[in-house]
Amino acid sequence: MGQNYYAVTTKCGHVGRGKYIEITFPINAETGKEAASIARQLPRVKHHIKGCISDVKKISEEEYYDIQNINNNNPYLTCKNIQEQNMFCQGIYDNVKSLYDKEMEQEDDRSQRLSYKYRKDKALQKTLNTYMRSMVSEYGCQFA
Repeated sequence: MGQNYYAVTTKCGHVGRGKYIEITFPINAETGKEAASIARQLPRVKHHIKGCISDVKKISEEEYYDIQNINNNNPYLTCKNIQEQNMFCQGIYDNVKSLYDKEMEQEDDRSQRLSYKYRKDKALQKTLNTYMRSMVSEYGCQFA
């Protein structure tokens, strides 16, 4: 089987917590599934997200080299650290999208806080009950 050219659109990170930017990578592979697998392992792609691959399209060799040239001139893909990214990539923050809905994120945050408070109160109550039982058994004290 011959090699084919694919344009794989991925969700890339390093633009803020819970945020991503879509980048299209040119991939040379036998199948679209193999191209998606290769793209998932590229640097900056959000590997831990199940839906990190947005789109896979078969393209011509000319389009492959066009996308490659665009990516070679993209400052986001060429910077090596956060300082370079802040200095050279001012325009990319216009294209940043959120992974989560704001309301869903706030609701999830609230439920986590309530869950933590409930567990903390339960542990405190258990400790207090243990202390009270030890006082009763040791000193014969009765608490009202």
